Amino acid sequence: MKARIVRNKYLVVGLAIGLIIAIGAGLVVSMAVTGAGNTKGQAHKVTGQSVTAVKAAPRASSPAPAQAPAQKTGQVASQPAPTAAGEAVAYLQGPPKDDGFVRRGDIYIANLDGSGERQITTSGDVTDFRPSPSGNKIAFLKTRNTGEYDGPPQFVLGVFLMNADGTNLRQLPFEGSSQYCAAPVFDPNEKYLYIARKGDVAKDPQFDSEASYTLVFERYDIDANTVEPVYPRAGMFPETHVSSLCLNPGGTELYFTLVGSQWPGSEVPVLNLGRPATEAPFMAERQGNPGYTGFSLMSFSKNGDYVSYNRDVAEPATDPSQGPILKRYSCLRPVSGGTETVINESEAGHPYAQGAISRLEFSGSDAATYFFSKVTGAGSHSNNDIEFYKGSINNTGQEPTGLHVNCMDAIWHLIKI
Repeated sequence: MKARIVRNKYLVVGLAIGLIIAIGAGLVVSMAVTGAGNTKGQAHKVTGQSVTAVKAAPRASSPAPAQAPAQKTGQVASQPAPTAAGEAVAYLQGPPKDDGFVRRGDIYIANLDGSGERQITTSGDVTDFRPSPSGNKIAFLKTRNTGEYDGPPQFVLGVFLMNADGTNLRQLPFEGSSQYCAAPVFDPNEKYLYIARKGDVAKDPQFDSEASYTLVFERYDIDANTVEPVYPRAGMFPETHVSSLCLNPGGTELYFTLVGSQWPGSEVPVLNLGRPATEAPFMAERQGNPGYTGFSLMSFSKNGDYVSYNRDVAEPATDPSQGPILKRYSCLRPVSGGTETVINESEAGHPYAQGAISRLEFSGSDAATYFFSKVTGAGSHSNNDIEFYKGSINNTGQEPTGLHVNCMDAIWHLIKI
């Protein structure tokens, strides 16, 4: 009897142990299945992200069918500064040889750290351009110069719009014989493009020459494919032209740099884009002793509080027998006025020499951050070797980003990627 009880006791214990093992095994299997399901879900999520990235990549990296030889992009400076997330540089590069009075080239895009250079256009006749705020589109001019003098383009073949990777190219419905003065600029919502062009010309009957012309501002509706007049500015002297257009971040004011006949006699008026549009002075040229002071507007900070510009001044020469010499100051200033911050000043008499700032543009991602290009060497066909730096309104430090390119006439813009 005692032996049977003992056997029964061991039997109960054995059954209990077996039950515990079975339950444990079930839990392990359940956990394994659950874990496998989770792992599968995670893998699907990562795969989805990879597919999205691959789909998005062509906009940033697809070159035009014909590949250009690699230029100086990609030379990474020592200890490059961290750059604003999602921004690159779109720039214009002319041919490697000097083609006389013809000033045109192609659009390239490169990352601010010097990587990922790609050629966007291959026609070789782009003279100016502007990316859209989202970075999805680029508007540009294709211009033929008469070759009469090395100045503003005289005849324009057309205004074009394309995706940032060079696809979906189309010509906009502007008069082909008109003389466009500056690249179109997008409004913040990318519904409109604003253009400034040369309109009606008044002739001098005595000399049968151009006496004056009307500068016409127009607005192009991208979806409707229609053009409407915005503002006519009559009485423009033949030697006067617009070198740049710039919209404030709110899209309510259009600023334009007006270059006069007495360099550096340039000014920056502003158009209030109401109906009707009205004009007011923003930065007026000043004639003093010994010469003119001119301004060239470049960009607005993201919040619209600051503006960047070049201030060109004719200063007295060291030798009294010589005339005034030109000096360039690259500056920041609150839009409402106030203290001017000089970021860089050129060597007297050499505003485009090595070390001068050729352009300064605010980041579209951070209101306090800006990027600028410094001339590192002169080339041909108005091409200069330039190196990019990062700065901030909050401090005076200047850090290289790592991008070094050959650029025509300092025509470059930040572009979102």
